[in-house]
Amino acid sequence: MAKNETSFWKMVLGSQKTDTTLIKQQKQTPSYVTVAQDLNSPEQQVFEAAVYYLCVMASQKPEYQKEISDILMSQMKKNQKQASRVAYIKKMMEEYALNGKIHN
Repeated sequence: MAKNETSFWKMVLGSQKTDTTLIKQQKQTPSYVTVAQDLNSPEQQVFEAAVYYLCVMASQKPEYQKEISDILMSQMKKNQKQASRVAYIKKMMEEYALNGKIHN
């Protein structure tokens, strides 16, 4: 019986061997990339939450600050016709000391 159980679990879970070179080559996507997708939401609340979380991430992780600031700046250019969104991005960037990237 034990032999059948082992075969079954191998079939379900696959081989337990892992290729360490493959693991080393795979890179994890930073979480800000997933959050940044919500900047395109038509819902104002979702948009504001995304801006907020991006600013928090940038303030906590200096290595992501430039990329996040660039994303927010591109959103400001993209949403020029929506003054409330641009104003919210500026406000949040100022609050989280990311305003060095803001150009009026």
